[in-house]
Amino acid sequence: MNSNTPFQDKDSALDEIVVLGFDGSFNECLINASGIENGFKIREFENSFLAFQWLHKAVATQHNHDLPKAIVCEFGSLEEENFLLLQNVKKHSQLKYIPLIAMNRDGLNHKLEALELGFDDYYDVPVHWQVLRERVDFLTKFLKEFDAVSIDETEEIGVRTTFAKRLFDIVFSLIAILILSPILIFVSLAIKLESRGSVIYRSRRVGTGYQVFDFLKFRSMYQDADQRLNDLQHLNQYAEDDNGPLFMKINNDPRVTKIGRLIRKTSLDELPQLSNILRGDMSIVGNRPLPLYEAEQLTRDLWAKRFPCSGRLDRPVASDQAWQKQHVNGGAHQLRCHLCRPPLILVRHENNRKDPVCNHSRRGRLTQILNLSMVSIITVNYNSLEVTCELLESVRRFGGKDVEVVVVDNASLEDPGEYLKNHFPEVIYVRSEKNLGFAGGNNLGIKASKGDFLFFLNNDAELTDGVIEKLLKLFSTNSGIGIASPKICYHNARPGSEPDVIQYLGTTHVHPLTARNSTLGEREIDNGQYQQAQPTAYAHGAAMMVHREVLNKAGMMSEDFFLYYEELDWCEQIRQAGYDVWVEPGAKIYHKESYSVGKISALKTYYINRNRLLFMRRNRTRAQWRAFCVFLFLFTVPKNSLMYLLKGDFVNLKAFLKAIRWNFTGQKIRPVSTPLTFSLKLT
Repeated sequence: MNSNTPFQDKDSALDEIVVLGFDGSFNECLINASGIENGFKIREFENSFLAFQWLHKAVATQHNHDLPKAIVCEFGSLEEENFLLLQNVKKHSQLKYIPLIAMNRDGLNHKLEALELGFDDYYDVPVHWQVLRERVDFLTKFLKEFDAVSIDETEEIGVRTTFAKRLFDIVFSLIAILILSPILIFVSLAIKLESRGSVIYRSRRVGTGYQVFDFLKFRSMYQDADQRLNDLQHLNQYAEDDNGPLFMKINNDPRVTKIGRLIRKTSLDELPQLSNILRGDMSIVGNRPLPLYEAEQLTRDLWAKRFPCSGRLDRPVASDQAWQKQHVNGGAHQLRCHLCRPPLILVRHENNRKDPVCNHSRRGRLTQILNLSMVSIITVNYNSLEVTCELLESVRRFGGKDVEVVVVDNASLEDPGEYLKNHFPEVIYVRSEKNLGFAGGNNLGIKASKGDFLFFLNNDAELTDGVIEKLLKLFSTNSGIGIASPKICYHNARPGSEPDVIQYLGTTHVHPLTARNSTLGEREIDNGQYQQAQPTAYAHGAAMMVHREVLNKAGMMSEDFFLYYEELDWCEQIRQAGYDVWVEPGAKIYHKESYSVGKISALKTYYINRNRLLFMRRNRTRAQWRAFCVFLFLFTVPKNSLMYLLKGDFVNLKAFLKAIRWNFTGQKIRPVSTPLTFSLKLT
């Protein structure tokens, strides 16, 4: 315990808390308020001035034992006083150790704002008095101890993967994939024919460099295996503790398919892990990747060094007292902010290019972004003025004050400039005499924009209330976020008629062998089951917000793509520049999918397939590109060609083959590492 801490716990008297701004109704904000008399002595004040006057007097008389255990404030009342008490307490050398807790009665959630301002915790009323009691004890203990915590600037541990080992993994996995490709194809078809669902089962593991990755196996269970788990608890061979069984093992598990039993006995279900080895997630030689629950236990160097990596922990920008560290997984470190509820755990590795953050490390950032940032909405129109106008109407309703709108017309047959000038005079209109495609049109909009944040919207999208504010709040919580998308729902399921149907809630990474990825949440009914913002592989081109400073490092979108895959490629560039890609389910837009090119068209077939290969050329290693080409010509081209022939769809067959040919006829592309140059402002 820090010897400078200005107060000690009392043995003979009840702990006292200062209550401020409740107008005598503090007990009404508590559940089972009668019990608080056994836990606290309440000292209530009408305003900040009286409260701080009493606190200052208590310090001046040096009666440390008379200082309160906590200060509980009504959030709205302090807001009216510009949070003067908060500022004075946090600046005071002795009072700063007293936990400041905000309680809110207006029915709105101000938690993020309260933590950014400097409150140590926040509750919406009502709250159980015992919960408040335990939280006060917790905060009091750690606020005393945080001042004594010291964090080393840099610490390294572990070894790097050798070139020879990595080369062996690549050569071995490529040869194995080529030799075993008939078996891989046969097993995939057998699984698909026997039961519905994905051929591949993914589980999260900790692998090379202590990166969490998707561990691949052939699916050996029916699609609803997880849902049936509760019904089979009585067959579990493992004993239960007070919290239920830690593991599940069922003899003759009815969830396993017939093919699943065969591939499990012969270990054929492990073959997709050759792809993990090729990607560098794991190695032929070495320890098996750990499940997350096992990796979390490696918090001691004695065990962690069995799985070494090279890692470095830099000192966080946040208040030093609020952070503790401990070794985890060798060279990585675990940072735990004890002020967050539950404690926020972040793992930092050498190749992470950002500082860890929690709500307490970004005090004031939320206010700065919301109050000082202008957002530029950029949309591209191509022969679809009516749809664009519907977007602009939604911007008028839900866009907010500090928003500018840039409409780029991509050489439509009829110039919509005059119409937009008359009906939407607030719009900045840019006309291109040539169709520049999605990337080129948006890049033109960037040059015409002035906003600190750029919100790219398809013209067939429509905003909902608060979408911009919620995305800005997401950026305010983590300076490492470079690009983010909201939740996207299909437009044909609108509120008041049918439940919303999700189109996008994030994606997986593009697979290095198949060049395929999956969209999370797609076609699920939106029942509010997804609430937590999280990192994702790629943003969605229909709606994505980018901080302008990101463009200075990552450049604009590559115009090599013209249509489709440009946002995936851009996310790869942004990630290479040191930023993360996130999705915010709390923000939502509606999307009329594929309005400009049609839901099924030769144009769409051509550009999706052409650009899938182009994406692989730009964002994968030479070895991965060659492995993908083998898969392409052995499996993808024959399969798709046969599908189009059986349907008699020769138009799309021609477009598909033309797309493949384009990538193998000497077409030059700009390297992903070369940033594009551009002017950010109109001249």
